[in-house]
Amino acid sequence: GYLFGQTLVWLLLAFLLGLFLGWLLCGILCRGKRGADDDISTNAQYDGLSGGASTAMASAGAASMASTDVSADASVEAVITDNMRPMALSAPNGTADDLKRIKGIGPVIETTMNELGLFHFNQVADFTPDNVAWVDNYISFPGRIDREMWVSQAKDLRDGVKTEFASRYDRGEVGEENPNS
Repeated sequence: GYLFGQTLVWLLLAFLLGLFLGWLLCGILCRGKRGADDDISTNAQYDGLSGGASTAMASAGAASMASTDVSADASVEAVITDNMRPMALSAPNGTADDLKRIKGIGPVIETTMNELGLFHFNQVADFTPDNVAWVDNYISFPGRIDREMWVSQAKDLRDGVKTEFASRYDRGEVGEENPNS
């Protein structure tokens, strides 16, 4: 009995040490990966531009994204400024667009966006990298806008292209009544 108890304690300690080391390594390795993904998504955001404008905009976006990663311990809030805030409207122009048709925007985030004066797909489609950083910080979901490609989805919806998610949303397959989709 004593030997079994000692073995169990050592196995539990080894398991907890493994969890801690895994968490620590993931924090170090995932942080480096996140920076590379940001560069890729920044460049993909400007693929639709022509010639030098695409390169200049992507470089400016990458520089903007790089400036937000001051250090591992520094707060991102320190580099987020009010001049990064997207242009807001005091009220929607006509009928507000249903922003929930963008994958990643649910009722709570849509309400928050509306409170910020963001009512239309074209407003989201026109987000600059600075606007993305500001809204990410405001809604407290860093990286979510790029990860879920809100800008490209908003461009498609603005241009009348129905995304796969918007089609499912319109059919009622996703939404408040089916939040896990």
